[in-house]
Amino acid sequence: MAAAMSSLSVSVEMLRWAAEKLGTSIQGLATDYAAPSRTDKFVRGELTATQATKLASKVGIPFGYLFLDKPPAEERRSDIPDLRQLPSAEPLGSTFFDVLDDLDSKVAWFRQYLRVHDIDPPTFVGSFNVANSTPEAVAKDITKTLRLDSAEHRQGGQTSEELFNFLAARLESVGVLVFRSGVAKGNPHRPLPLTEFRGFAVADEEVPVVFINGRDSPAAWVFTLIHEAAHIWIGQSGISDVSASTRNRYKGTEAFCNQVAAEVLTPEREFRALWKQHSPEDSIVFLARHFGVSRLVVARRALDFALIEQDTYDAVAAASTVTRKSSGGNPYATIPIRSSRRFTSAVVNSAIAGETLLREAARLLNSTPNTVVELHRRHSEQNPEEGALDA
Repeated sequence: MAAAMSSLSVSVEMLRWAAEKLGTSIQGLATDYAAPSRTDKFVRGELTATQATKLASKVGIPFGYLFLDKPPAEERRSDIPDLRQLPSAEPLGSTFFDVLDDLDSKVAWFRQYLRVHDIDPPTFVGSFNVANSTPEAVAKDITKTLRLDSAEHRQGGQTSEELFNFLAARLESVGVLVFRSGVAKGNPHRPLPLTEFRGFAVADEEVPVVFINGRDSPAAWVFTLIHEAAHIWIGQSGISDVSASTRNRYKGTEAFCNQVAAEVLTPEREFRALWKQHSPEDSIVFLARHFGVSRLVVARRALDFALIEQDTYDAVAAASTVTRKSSGGNPYATIPIRSSRRFTSAVVNSAIAGETLLREAARLLNSTPNTVVELHRRHSEQNPEEGALDA
């Protein structure tokens, strides 16, 4: 009996990797695979042969892999062009690819939904190209398409998060699905590292998609959102580590999309006019609040226009690193954000109408059938005249 309960040593790093692959934590693995009296040992990496065998089988790796010092290298290349340019960018990990696979499934379903319901695709995907267009021309078309000409989105001193929500809603209203999440597939134990990516765009002609890493700051969401929208307009998918960084750091497509985002969010004529009303230090604070963007975006714009010196920009940049933590939260509030409001509405409506099985709807929303039904019920109670969610 004693021999049967002898322990095998598995590194904590390997346990953490196995837990991530299964969408849980080390403590979660211990709860699933060990008796209550042995969970502490499991967490320390002391597993029985039976536990190790079951775990290896569940993860889908050879038994001996569990006893490596470090997880085996996973070689996989993204189908989306990797346009990241920061030297500190880390290799894309399993959480990124799980998000990408999940989105592929969502896009395939939504494409069929659009066809069944005879909904026309957007016409702006790939309507410009980098070789024959200017950032100003693309910015002008985005502004016109999203109906931002009146600058109503900047009235009332709204927060960056409110501006993001406004712009995301405008993009979704013209056919772009906007996903924002800081975790993979709704699992709070699987955060998306900012050191890997800030966002990406899929320039699908029928179902264009923008994904924003929710672990970034709200002001950064805004800039990344319009940067990725520019990718849609020029018809080039891509993974970005974009930020309002120092001049000339980005090249090619990324530099072009940065310039588009800057012009949409901080139009040059208005920017210069407002800048004159304050000192440089006060202007950075005032314009960031006025435009609803980060101080780093304003400082970068001012640097490009030679309105501030490099050392002023560097000081702003040094104070601008912010990372948000993601939590489970209220699923009825977070699911439409993580899974695109338009996509969520379409899936829920389709399930309630009997066009899609509830369990399939739950899979698409990384949720449960009961949550799908509750999403519909809550919306119907809040909007009794509408009944179904707007898709």
